[in-house]
Amino acid sequence: MPDQPFRYQGFSRPNYTQVPDDVFDVLLPELTESELKVLLYIIRRTFGFKKDADTISLKQMVEGIRTRDGRQLDRGAGVSKTSAVRGVNGLVEKGIILAVRNRSAEKGDEATTYTLHVVEVPVSRFETPPPLNLGQGGVPDLDPQETDGQETVRQQFEYSKGPTLVEKYDEARLAILPYAQDLAREMGDQAPLASTTTRLVNLYRSSGLDMDAYLNRVMQARAIAQERTGVIRTRAEGIGPKPKMPYFLAVLEDLLGQGLPATGTADN
Repeated sequence: MPDQPFRYQGFSRPNYTQVPDDVFDVLLPELTESELKVLLYIIRRTFGFKKDADTISLKQMVEGIRTRDGRQLDRGAGVSKTSAVRGVNGLVEKGIILAVRNRSAEKGDEATTYTLHVVEVPVSRFETPPPLNLGQGGVPDLDPQETDGQETVRQQFEYSKGPTLVEKYDEARLAILPYAQDLAREMGDQAPLASTTTRLVNLYRSSGLDMDAYLNRVMQARAIAQERTGVIRTRAEGIGPKPKMPYFLAVLEDLLGQGLPATGTADN
């Protein structure tokens, strides 16, 4: 008996994944079918689960995710392996996503970590906005809907003219992102990954060090924070990992000569 044509039965409840408006307003006419499917799958796996980045294998993009007990969580992006590779490469080349290729000594090449290419303007008591010279028409706008006297935050990159300061900022972010992910897990980080990554990028930019030297300081601060876990105090001692990220960042700033010596308190 031939397969019946697919017919959707209808939405059952209002579960939503936030999708940036630019996907519809800017990117839709520019994307191939495979690029659009892969992009939507990455958005689902990241924003759909309140994450800024996720590690996704090609097999998951092609076949979806199945739990150990056999439940099918999703059906992938609806593309072949060749189309998935083509879609990822196209999205990276167009500056729409960032892809961090993971490799370990034990397993060799591993699944890639993906995040949407987001131009952020960090604003918090911890962060100093990076000196991004966006040029005419590129003044950062915290609310794109408020256009009276402000410019839109969208910045179209022209790669043919060489790397801009924004692109260099994103190169640093791409290098630092996997360290931020590991640190967030180890330090029980309670801040969004994007916020922590931005702060690490800002510390790198203000340090004046090259990337290798900076990451060496990051690993030194990590070792110190792990060694002093027992003396780090928090306001709420409970179940789960102790939130050590504020202490780690204070140690890192001290190593970079940008802060006061770290105390034993891990409170924000």
